[in-house]
Amino acid sequence: MSVELTDMANNLYKMSIKDFAFGGVSLGDIVLKDVQGENLSDGSVKLSVTDYQLKVKLAFIPVDVKVTLEATISADRKEFTTQKLDINEVPKVNTVACSFSGTSGSASAIGEVTLTEAADYKVYNLAGQEVKSANAPGVYIIRYANGSAKKIVKK
Repeated sequence: MSVELTDMANNLYKMSIKDFAFGGVSLGDIVLKDVQGENLSDGSVKLSVTDYQLKVKLAFIPVDVKVTLEATISADRKEFTTQKLDINEVPKVNTVACSFSGTSGSASAIGEVTLTEAADYKVYNLAGQEVKSANAPGVYIIRYANGSAKKIVKK
């Protein structure tokens, strides 16, 4: 996993986490754009975003998730620390929570990754038949245990 922080001007930042994975499950790249920074009295910058809408790929299936981030960039802009990185609405997991620190380009001191219990889901084809996965090209319906559903197109 590598992390890049980019100052986009006007106190907006972009955080890119390359190859984010946990427990053998990969979400690929997590890119948060236009994250508001707050200048603190010690010269550091606090980043904060809640329910950032993001599309990731889980087993080659595009999935919409919500990301919450709380992080601090050091006054010299060389180091960062995340106090909170939560990725919500991940199928089979529900919430992924972790923290890490490092310098732009690398993450070290990765904290424990915590997974909350998953909401079960089933995958159906357009004929209404339950299928094991949505790996083949086609249109699929993902129905979650809470009654919500999403349509996905696999190319």
